[in-house]
Amino acid sequence: MSEQELHRLWRDQPAAAESFDPQELRRKADDWHRVVSKRNRREYVAGAIAALAFLWFAVSAHDAWTRIGCITAIAGLVIALYQLHRRAAAAEPDPAEFGTPVALHYRAELCRQRDALRSVWLWYIAPLLPGPAIMLLGPYMSGRSAGGGLNDLIGFLIFAVIMALILWLNSYAASRIQRRIDQLDRSLMENSK
Repeated sequence: MSEQELHRLWRDQPAAAESFDPQELRRKADDWHRVVSKRNRREYVAGAIAALAFLWFAVSAHDAWTRIGCITAIAGLVIALYQLHRRAAAAEPDPAEFGTPVALHYRAELCRQRDALRSVWLWYIAPLLPGPAIMLLGPYMSGRSAGGGLNDLIGFLIFAVIMALILWLNSYAASRIQRRIDQLDRSLMENSK
């Protein structure tokens, strides 16, 4: 057996199920709630800073396409942040829950976050695309090139790389959450025997 085959077997082996301790599960659920809440706060702050930057660019812009693109980008940010709140806000665990209900709440929250991350292209990336597209293509559509082909191409490539990175990071995070769900499911199955 080759070293690569051994590595693949080791990597693909099922993880051992954790023991099912309701208090430990409660701690994990609470920790998860804090992690998600902190992530969302960072997103809200970053979105507010980006919206202020676009507002400043809109006010100081010399052409209508840049103004329209900036206002559209602000609208896209508002939509993305609203969807973040709607789809991925951390749900408070019920203090009265203990044991299996905590496990079910924790699992439901993991699934909700995984699903939100898997669909981030639709509710987070898509609303952000029209603003930069208008700023980039608008001058060409009106027969005026804003900053020259190379500058526009570099700006577009930077934006595309950032969007691709966001998609990849969210896909990676969703796969990690799926592993947590699988591990929790194994633990629940072991403890139900």
